[in-house]
Amino acid sequence: MSEYGHLPNHYANIARLIPQYSSNQIRNRWTNYLDPELCLDPPDENAKLFIKDWVTSKAAPIHWNRLQKDLYLGLLGLIKVDLPKWPFPSF
Repeated sequence: MSEYGHLPNHYANIARLIPQYSSNQIRNRWTNYLDPELCLDPPDENAKLFIKDWVTSKAAPIHWNRLQKDLYLGLLGLIKVDLPKWPFPSF
């Protein structure tokens, strides 16, 4: 991704190099498993409480990307390190 990430259609460009995988498969693998900013550890208690309060205060539909940004901004003052992003389901 460091070599192709800045290009348009970077997943398609990578798929041309690895023909047994589609661009959708490559994107899925990157966004859900390989992205170095992705945190695969479970959220701590502060994050769980924030998520629960955030979801109950919002009307449907839930925009998980917005939750991710609000979680980062809301918990930034509670811990001293940068929060990695957690995977959230997309509906």
